[in-house]
Order: sequence, then structure tokens, then C-alpha cells
Amino acid sequence: VLRLFDNNILNYLDAPTLAPGWHGADKLGKAETAPSADKNISILGHGSSRGVPFTKEQADLARKCVNAVCSKMISMESELNALDGAAGDGDCGSTFAHASRAITERMKTLELSSAQDLLFRISEVFEQEVGGTGGALYALMLSAASEAFAKSVTSQDFVMALRKAYETVQKYGGARPGDRTLVDALHAAVEKIRSGERRWDVITEAAIKAAQATAEMKARAGRASYTAKEVQTKPDPGAVAISSFMRVLWDTIKQ
Repeated sequence: VLRLFDNNILNYLDAPTLAPGWHGADKLGKAETAPSADKNISILGHGSSRGVPFTKEQADLARKCVNAVCSKMISMESELNALDGAAGDGDCGSTFAHASRAITERMKTLELSSAQDLLFRISEVFEQEVGGTGGALYALMLSAASEAFAKSVTSQDFVMALRKAYETVQKYGGARPGDRTLVDALHAAVEKIRSGERRWDVITEAAIKAAQATAEMKARAGRASYTAKEVQTKPDPGAVAISSFMRVLWDTIKQ
């Protein structure tokens, strides 16, 4: 099915032609209105709960964490684009940098009421400002993670948030551990937690090592899966990004 959002393209397709492979099909009709054009319509829903309120100290730390992660993602733009260019379309870094700049701008006026609300608001940025499959996937991950903070903000809630993000990206993205995607980094962290590990420096290090190990894998999901194994010699940019995100988040929290 070809969905058209531009009447000019529709007119070109309907124009008379002598091309032997175009057998004068019926008129295609009117172009549709893009369903994502209205930013007030969200794939995420709105939810009935916004979580327990932040204390002032928690709100200050949350703002510091978000700004630190965004700064890191912006600084990694060229690195991630280079990794993505080896076996993808070379825009992974630009995607994260664009989202990070949008989040940074929104943080200037955003009232930090709770952890759940903050993550949900960030997920909206990915949905509205990034768009595409990647934007939708990260939006769903963050929205799912936000649910872990509905009643409290504890270390155990962070564990639950990570698990929810991991489960959501597999459910909607279709990738599995070993497919050479960001799932591999998340999987390593979740497996550490399942083994009983609760030290976040150890959990984060496991994610970083798993991200680097994707350089030895053959892609079975994402754009890289359409390329030859010979060009898949560098770590997956999504895995590198998510593990770097975890490292910066933990480093900021423990300061």
C-alpha cells in the first residue's frame, strides 16, 4: 500500500504515460492527511497518574541528569554518525543530537513535578520532534520506563524502569539479544540485575562491554541487517548510545 500525503505526487502518478509497465490504472484518489501531522495526537496516550512529587533535591538532581545526558549525546553526534555510516544511513548521532537539543530547550520551561512525568515529557519530544520509527520506538521505551516511578523513586524503581524499557523495545522493535542492536546493551544490564547485581557501576559496565561486543556480531535487525557482514565491523551505534546514556546518568547521580 502506498500512502500519499502530497497531491503533486498523486498528480504525477495519475498523469498519462506510454511506459509499458504502467497499465493505466484507475485514478488513485485524494492524498491522505498525515496522521502524525497533529502534535496534539500522541501514540503514547496520556495516562491517569503522574507519579509521586519530586522533592526539591530530587528535582534539582533530575534536571542535572537530563542536562548531562543531553550534553553527552550532542557531543557524540559525529562519533555515532560515523558508527552508523559503516552499516546504516549515518544519522544516528544527528537523531540523538536533535532530540537532545529539543529536550534541553524544553527543560528551560518545564516544571519538574515527578520522575514519571519527566520521562513521559521526554518521550513526547522523541515522538513529536524526532519522528520516524526510531522516534516512536524511543518514545515508547521512555513512556514504559516512566511507569516504574508511579508510586516511588527508589533504586528498585530504576531497576524496574530498565526492565520495562528492555521489554518494550523488544515488543515493538522486534529485535532480540544477539541481533546487533541496542537490545544487546540493555540485555546485558538486565541480565546483571537478574543475577542479583545491584551495583549500578557494574550494571553500566556490562552494558558498555555488550555494546562494544556488537562489533563482532552479524546484524539480524535494523538497517544494518541489509548490509554485508564485511562492513559490520564497528559497534552498533544504538547500543553505544544507550550504554553511554546509562554511564552518564549513573556518573551524575553518584556525584
